[in-house]
Amino acid sequence: MAKNGLLIGFILLLIATVFSAMRIGEQVVEDTEATFNHNVAVQKFQATLAVLSQESTSDLVAKYQHNPNILLFFNTIEDDQVDQANIPDFAKITDTRVKKVLFFAFIRNSIIEQNQLIQKQRDVLTAIRNTYLAKHRLSARQLTQFNKLVSRYHVNPELSFDERLNSLWHRVDIIPPRLVMVQAANESAWGTSRFAQQGLNLFGHWCYVKGCGMVPKRRSSNAIHEVRVYDSLSQAVKRYFYNLNTHKLYKAFRDIRYSLRQGKKPLSAIQLAFGLINYSTKREAYVHVLVQMIKHNEPYFGLPTASESLSVEGEQTEDTSS
Repeated sequence: MAKNGLLIGFILLLIATVFSAMRIGEQVVEDTEATFNHNVAVQKFQATLAVLSQESTSDLVAKYQHNPNILLFFNTIEDDQVDQANIPDFAKITDTRVKKVLFFAFIRNSIIEQNQLIQKQRDVLTAIRNTYLAKHRLSARQLTQFNKLVSRYHVNPELSFDERLNSLWHRVDIIPPRLVMVQAANESAWGTSRFAQQGLNLFGHWCYVKGCGMVPKRRSSNAIHEVRVYDSLSQAVKRYFYNLNTHKLYKAFRDIRYSLRQGKKPLSAIQLAFGLINYSTKREAYVHVLVQMIKHNEPYFGLPTASESLSVEGEQTEDTSS
């Protein structure tokens, strides 16, 4: 009996030792992964700051490499994981240069992705338009594609075909990233506003159904609007593009863009900013702020300095309006 008791005790001790070793091993793996993720994040941080001078980059990396916001930021920004739970706390980044670079990096990918999607739609529309101008008829497939674009871009289906095509030609087009970036920065106070931090609303979008968003603290007693809440950054950016490409208040914006296209000129963020006079009650003063922000923040955009317009090869310039 005594021997059996000793044997059982030995077995239990062995099992406990094995489990303890497994826990230690798991902790080592977790610590190693955490160190690896942090190192990768710091490397990405340094690469992002490369738009600044080399001296500035070295100093800023040394200062911020242990900031938890950096790890959070670069472990989520390249994936579609940016939501209310992990938006960087931009208010805790005290260096203005770092805040600007990180804010623009935060939103840049979503802007580029949305422009790429719209460019594909414009390519489809270009093929439809070219076929119609040449043959005055479309294939069944093209007609289906056309009707989907009419619905997606909120074009009046009662218009004639030529009118619908012309309306789409104004609406289905990209927006210069610099303009999107400075509007987001302006409307969200560089990502520090309550609406940005809690609802990923970077563009000041309102909604009018009770419970659709957050109630502004200074909303007048007879007002019903709320500030829209988004589930993801990409959702917020997509809505911004849709507003500018469809809402009647931004017809001037679309007309300027159309004129630039007709003249085969680059889509200038500064020129297009003048089409956003209705975006704010400040009107001309608001446009002036956007223009100055575009000019002064060039070192921080992280974008090529060449023309921002995407290829429009193959487009014809005849006006299809009736």
